[in-house]
Amino acid sequence: MTDRSTEMGRPGDAPPAVAGDGLRPAPNSERGLRPALNSERGLRPALNVTDTMLLVMGGIVGAGIFFSPHRVAEAQPGLGGILVTWLLGGLIAMTGAFVFAELGGLFPHTGGQYVYLREAYGKDLAFLYGWNLLAMVSSGAIAVVAGVCLFNLDLVLQLVAGRGEGRVLGPHGQAISGTALILVLAALNVRGVKLGARVHNAFMVLKVAGLLLVIALGAWSLSGGGGASAPSGLAAGPWTVVPAALAPALLAALFSYGGWQNVASVAGEVRDAPRVLPRAIVLGTSAVIALYLGVNLSVAEILGVEGLGATRTPVADAAGAVLGAWGRTVIAGVVVVSTVGITHALLIMPPRIYYAMAHDGTFLRACGRSHARWATPHAAILLQAAFAAAHFLAATYLTEAYRYDLETVLESIVFVDWISFALAGGAYFLFRRRLRDAPRPYRAPLHPWVPLVFLVTSAAVVVETVRVLEPGRLAVPAAVLAAGGLFLAARRVARRGG
Repeated sequence: MTDRSTEMGRPGDAPPAVAGDGLRPAPNSERGLRPALNSERGLRPALNVTDTMLLVMGGIVGAGIFFSPHRVAEAQPGLGGILVTWLLGGLIAMTGAFVFAELGGLFPHTGGQYVYLREAYGKDLAFLYGWNLLAMVSSGAIAVVAGVCLFNLDLVLQLVAGRGEGRVLGPHGQAISGTALILVLAALNVRGVKLGARVHNAFMVLKVAGLLLVIALGAWSLSGGGGASAPSGLAAGPWTVVPAALAPALLAALFSYGGWQNVASVAGEVRDAPRVLPRAIVLGTSAVIALYLGVNLSVAEILGVEGLGATRTPVADAAGAVLGAWGRTVIAGVVVVSTVGITHALLIMPPRIYYAMAHDGTFLRACGRSHARWATPHAAILLQAAFAAAHFLAATYLTEAYRYDLETVLESIVFVDWISFALAGGAYFLFRRRLRDAPRPYRAPLHPWVPLVFLVTSAAVVVETVRVLEPGRLAVPAAVLAAGGLFLAARRVARRGG
């Protein structure tokens, strides 16, 4: 009988970085590439194609779709410009999905994008990617969506408590609630990837149901029902496109489309990952694009183009226009569910990157441990939760004194995220040349044009973000990057001294 502690990995020890682990072959060793590290040791391949596809969708659909339609309509005051923006954003998201689908089939290992960057550019740059993810991108994203979640939860509580416009949760209540939300979801994910996926799937079903409700309200309004204020917003709105304003509008849409890349980090826990992972990435991203186009058409139909650009809560206002005051409350509840769901997803996927980093010898050894009973990277999950809670508490208490707010965090996330996308696009072309004869379960269509669009667009988003941001807004990502560089320098000095 197999010893369970050996099969699952010892809780107190991170396995060494060697090829092959007795659980899964290291296919890259036959391709002239450095052998794959055994970062799957201690993890169970428990996720099927449905779980994986819903993780893709859950990593994309968060708070953005409930607010970004306003930002797009502000920049593009014509219906044609709005639709062009969301279509272009969807196409760019698909180019990224195609690139990550091929990379995921080529390297079906725990760690996802970290593995791609490591194999393309080396351990140091891959470490900086993982460090930025932990210190800012993933942790900041969790803090942002937790803040949006609590804001909308307060709206629901106001109705229940009959408080009118008065806030139910004060600063301390918000701090306690947000921290508790992060820690409870982290503890849930520690208890098994399959359990975590089931809970995430339930949230995802509720999210999709909420978005479909909004689409149905638009269809009802178009047919003359619901008593919406405008007889037909789609017919009445101008169809002009403002080319000069396309870039800022596209940035808002791309924020809502981001997240398809996260699922690659759990490849080591996906059954038949080389085949399932690419399919899930492409199908999940396609489904989100369809939902987003439907929501934007629906909101534009109900509110009209001018109304869409004039409100910061377009989806809630659209529901309120058709269903009355309780419709806004329903949408606030949907936002709560959606943001809890994406918080849960971000506590499932990125910690697997820190787990792979630990197995690579570039990060804290404790993060390479898997739980002896639940086969999860429990230390990495809890570390992610701690960083996210720190971001959330800083944004709650330090806004006035230090101008540290969720908007600053959000802008930093977008900037660093698209740098990593550009690097992944470059890695795609490097692997096409270096691994010309390697077996690829999935190939991105229309090579090299589709991947080239993703690479060029990613670089353009980085440049545009730098152009429009205030210099002070880049202080947070610069400080995080400098801290990572100091860590690398200190490690090299320590090795030389040893």
